[in-house]
Amino acid sequence: MRLPVQGWQPQREGKEMKAWVCLLGVAITVVLLVQGVVSVVSHQASASAFSTTMRAFEAGHTGSDEPSVDKIYSPTGYMDSVTVSGPTAGIVQTDYTFTATVRPVTAAQPITYVWQATGQKVMTHTRCLTDTVTFAWSTAGTQAITVTATNRYNRVAGVYSIALTGGFSPLISVTVNGPSVGFVQSPYTFVATVSPVTATRPITYAWQATGQQDAVTITNALSHTVTYVWSETGTQTIVVTATNDGRPVTGVHSISIGRRQVNLPLVLRDWPPIPATPKLSHIDNADIDGSYDVPWSAASRAESYVVEEATDRLFTVTTQVYTGTSTSHLISGQTDGWYYYRVKACNCWGCSSWSNVEGVGAWYEYDPEYDDSNDVCSRANGPLVSGRRYHGYPNDTWDCFKFHQDSDGDIEVELADHVGRRVYLWLLDENMNPVGIDDSSPFRIQYAGPEGQYYVCIYTGSGYTTTTPYALTVTFHQAQIGAGAGW
Repeated sequence: MRLPVQGWQPQREGKEMKAWVCLLGVAITVVLLVQGVVSVVSHQASASAFSTTMRAFEAGHTGSDEPSVDKIYSPTGYMDSVTVSGPTAGIVQTDYTFTATVRPVTAAQPITYVWQATGQKVMTHTRCLTDTVTFAWSTAGTQAITVTATNRYNRVAGVYSIALTGGFSPLISVTVNGPSVGFVQSPYTFVATVSPVTATRPITYAWQATGQQDAVTITNALSHTVTYVWSETGTQTIVVTATNDGRPVTGVHSISIGRRQVNLPLVLRDWPPIPATPKLSHIDNADIDGSYDVPWSAASRAESYVVEEATDRLFTVTTQVYTGTSTSHLISGQTDGWYYYRVKACNCWGCSSWSNVEGVGAWYEYDPEYDDSNDVCSRANGPLVSGRRYHGYPNDTWDCFKFHQDSDGDIEVELADHVGRRVYLWLLDENMNPVGIDDSSPFRIQYAGPEGQYYVCIYTGSGYTTTTPYALTVTFHQAQIGAGAGW
């Protein structure tokens, strides 16, 4: 069979077509490779512009430990998220509070929060890791809330909503709580509480009681308190009526009033009349130096108090540090260590039992059992004394200290005597931005810094526990205030 067109060469035409296809494929491949290189270079440039990473090795690793694992540690302060918490339902014309929380706790501070909510003015605050606002709406429906958090590295946003109902919310009930027995010429307090918590306000409380004058109070509170004194014995009835312009609700309570009598067997059981046991209060030593006040409550029938000190909670070896009539005692000049205290009350008949035990550290991190990871700004210990050795236990997420450099100069931070791994030493400026980080022993940071406030933070990774205290020394430019201070 003959071909319709003279001179057509199918074999040659097919070879030329294949050649063109190959050339086109090479061209496309080159273009894609160039675009890929540009994309990778662009991505790397973008990443290096917005993040800084540091390879952190497990500190204190030995041959008997688990194999060392390289980790990527990011101290640059990026925020992962901001979440909003608060009520999800309510009524109009009522205040509701919402809280924004930034994660992680290593996010750089300060943080600027911008709140936007349906029908509300935009609110802007500069805070640490949390911020709160209060809104009230005049219209019912679902109200949207958006909060945007911005620090020096990035911006994150969170959304929330609350469903509001309009109209009038009536009272359902009112209860009265208070003592059921008492004595003449003694004051007794009673509390009326209404429900539900979404009730429309204000609320009117009308009190009536046997032998007492009627009392009416109008308030926005969900509870109200009165105090009565009776001069006659017998059963006394208290009636309270609450209303918020809806159906009134009523609560009733009764108290049996009698006269005090001397019961000789009871007096004999309490003989001799030794004092009650005082209660030792929490010992505050936020500046963590060697001076602090030990306070306790007054005890009935007490004529004097005795305070004992020990270096262990079991009081194996004790020292009597105070005897007198005061309800507090100033301790000063303590050396490095933890000290425990207890107190008892005495009179001419004898002494009470020992009180509860309270401990305090001298030159130690204040309140070491408190995990201050949620707010390292306000929980920082100090201010520190330049060149003075401090101690603590890195068994929670953060241990933070603060100091103020009086003029431009060198700052040197040293951390020693700790055991274990996953510990990081940070030096931060007054805006809580890192200016020095060390993640391996021996821990040491040197920084030439300007005058201003600084923070030293010891960050501990998860799973780290120890009973061995570390030693922290910070040397900085400080006016001469005593031994060990200054340069």
